Amino acid sequence: MKKTIVFILIFVFIVPVFTGCSHTHEYKEIVIKEPSCGEDGLKEFVCKKCGDSYSEAIPATGDHEYDENTVKEATCSAEGEKILTCRKCGHTETEVIPVDKNAHVFGNHTYTMAVSVDLPEDEWYYDQYGYLIKTRTPIVTFDCESVIKIPTATEEGEGIKTCELCGETVIVILPPIQ
Repeated sequence: MKKTIVFILIFVFIVPVFTGCSHTHEYKEIVIKEPSCGEDGLKEFVCKKCGDSYSEAIPATGDHEYDENTVKEATCSAEGEKILTCRKCGHTETEVIPVDKNAHVFGNHTYTMAVSVDLPEDEWYYDQYGYLIKTRTPIVTFDCESVIKIPTATEEGEGIKTCELCGETVIVILPPIQ
């Protein structure tokens, strides 16, 4: 009989240690770390009855939200560069800005000249010597290197600018003279 009691005690106390719990686990999920756009999260499952636990990774979302910072503007002859920085996780990427054939760099050239402008008839006047004055001659400065067509009071003119990077010549419109 002693052997039977010892056998029962061994069966009741020692066998569950080697075979695990004798009940069905009821796990509660606990999020330890939320996933971000660039990093996995972690969740743990804990049995409410016995405390048994295991962990699982929560996959990263991959949903970056980038702020753009242009480091170098693209020009007519060179690529630019911008850095993208994720607001959520700080991940950075560098992107090339393609060459922009219209992004010329013009110097600060100006062209100054005196231009004779016809006055409307109702603005004609006599000067101090009795001469009838039908024109005025203002000194005008244009934002270009040279003038191809001189503007008038009623018509636009044309000027030339040259890109300092690629040497391309561009014709610019000059406003009518006021």
